[in-house]
Amino acid sequence: MATAAAGGAGQEKQLAPTLLSFFIYNPKLGPKEGEEEKKILFYHPNEVEKNEKIRNVGLCEAIVQFTRLYGIP
Repeated sequence: MATAAAGGAGQEKQLAPTLLSFFIYNPKLGPKEGEEEKKILFYHPNEVEKNEKIRNVGLCEAIVQFTRLYGIP
């Protein structure tokens, strides 16, 4: 929770949840370097730059791969 600055001592400001991005990707598509954009099947919002889309999908892929190391096969 974020606390209010000077004027609201003791009061907590509640932030509404927001959806920053939503995407669907297939890691089997675009397996080679330079083909990362082919993995992205859907991305919202569409106005996001291509490099940011690729970076976000890559982060999710890395998290999935990392959790597979410690998960049940």
